[in-house]
Amino acid sequence: MSMYGCLGSEEDGSSVRDSYVLRLDARTADVGLKISILEFLACAVETQPGLIELFLDLKLVASTDSTSQHDIEKFDIGRNSCLSAVLSLVTSNPGKLPLELVCAAFKFLESLWKNRKDAALAAIRSRDHFWESVVGPLMLDLPQQARDDHYRVVSHALHIVALEVFYVAEGRVDASLCDVLKDFTRDDRFQYWTQALQPIDSSAVQGVSDQCRLYLLQSWRTFVLVSVNCQPSVFGLNSRETKRSLLDCLLTSLRVQVSMDISPYCIAACEELASLYSCILRNWIETMASPLDTLGEIVKILDCALNQDQRIIANIKKATFSACILLLQQLQRTHDEEECRPAVKLLHIVTSLLQQAAFVDSSRPLKDLVIDLFLIEMLVKYLPAPVIWLPVLNENSTLLFLIQILDTSLKNRTDVEFADAVLHLFLSISTFYDVASSLTLLGIHQSLCLSLRRDEAPQGGGAS
Repeated sequence: MSMYGCLGSEEDGSSVRDSYVLRLDARTADVGLKISILEFLACAVETQPGLIELFLDLKLVASTDSTSQHDIEKFDIGRNSCLSAVLSLVTSNPGKLPLELVCAAFKFLESLWKNRKDAALAAIRSRDHFWESVVGPLMLDLPQQARDDHYRVVSHALHIVALEVFYVAEGRVDASLCDVLKDFTRDDRFQYWTQALQPIDSSAVQGVSDQCRLYLLQSWRTFVLVSVNCQPSVFGLNSRETKRSLLDCLLTSLRVQVSMDISPYCIAACEELASLYSCILRNWIETMASPLDTLGEIVKILDCALNQDQRIIANIKKATFSACILLLQQLQRTHDEEECRPAVKLLHIVTSLLQQAAFVDSSRPLKDLVIDLFLIEMLVKYLPAPVIWLPVLNENSTLLFLIQILDTSLKNRTDVEFADAVLHLFLSISTFYDVASSLTLLGIHQSLCLSLRRDEAPQGGGAS
């Protein structure tokens, strides 16, 4: 239902708007009332397009494009617009205003960016020092006794910047935003926020709800992914040292989070951090100083998660396995016993998880285990000889288990992706005599021949 239509005439609608804006702009108005008005307007952005256009009160002004000499349409903030009051809250000294009020103002601005109110965004961008004010909370450290609203303000600011860089074409991002983002990178704020989101001392977040902590972590993940994948030059992410430092901070945060007490937030945070690390590593793999050392760190994280809680390992497995595959692709086959240890430990973890997923969590689709098989194949190619990795496969009866599952898949014509991955793995490892002998003793020939026999076409018009 349109609230704007219920207001009656345009004059009635304008009088209602003016009443709200007057209270929003008044210094003596109740703070709770101002927050309620801002929350109402944020909701109207999403659900009441006619009403929000009334409150935005944008005025069309003519402007001439210097390159084409043609008039172009631009919008300015009207005298009765709610934007003037909102921008005054954002651009004022945050310490002089109630934090809850500043948070509500940031939330309203974020709703404009989320719903792509382009005319309003163009008018807002033209205001002096706007981007400095938005990025301002990101340049400050969280207080020792932070509250939910501290986290919400930072989350809204991160979303606003991420949406701006994501939607604006390359080369057209506002120069003032580029300047403050380069300062953001230069001042090591990427590293600070990555570490601040996972404080080692739990007392530092006692006054913050898990919901707000997770919302900030998700906002940070969006911000980092946009900075890496969309326009890294805008953020000044050019040096190898900066990229390597951010990757190291993320891995450290994941290790800290995995070792903490189990909670719904801990499980969700581990998944977010692992996913973010895997996505960034794919773009910045060439910056790794020592892929082998990084592989060892990930193996330690997986081992810790395996001993902590099965829900954690289930949530981070796909992302961490992807990261391990990327790192193994950078490594050459080694004969050094010390360098083999992380890979052998990882092979133990993968095979045990493979067994567990099939027998304990049998409801999981087998196609989810394809990455396990691909990682096993990569580890086999990296390790020097079957004498190192074949005992690990035999220890967990991995080959027998895979033959049995392959037989079932081929007979029932199900889980084609998993069957294909198993066959690729067998084809790769059967080039070694010891492995080929093991597969033969386990009945690979009978399994394949009997499973595929009914695919044979009848000859001579009858059964053979």
